[in-house]
Amino acid sequence: MYETAILSASLLANLFLLVYAGMAARKLYIVSVNLGTLQEILSKFREHVELIHESEMFYGDQTLQAMIAHSKEVLEEIEAHEDLLTLASEEEPVMEEDAQR
Repeated sequence: MYETAILSASLLANLFLLVYAGMAARKLYIVSVNLGTLQEILSKFREHVELIHESEMFYGDQTLQAMIAHSKEVLEEIEAHEDLLTLASEEEPVMEEDAQR
């Protein structure tokens, strides 16, 4: 009797943890992809600001120099969290349903 109750409780706990781990992994993957996209957008922004700064009209502008420095700081901070970005680069497992399509 007690063994059945303990086994049932253990099975329910393991099922709950399995479902929770799957949900957490999906959320982490989404965050990782979004951070990668954000890094790409900020890199393009920095390049654009640098191009504007190098044009004759704005060459040496202190405001643009400050924007360039700030964008570099933001990119460095994102790159400091590169471990999250590596999750997005790993291949997502192919589900059997997707393989049949």
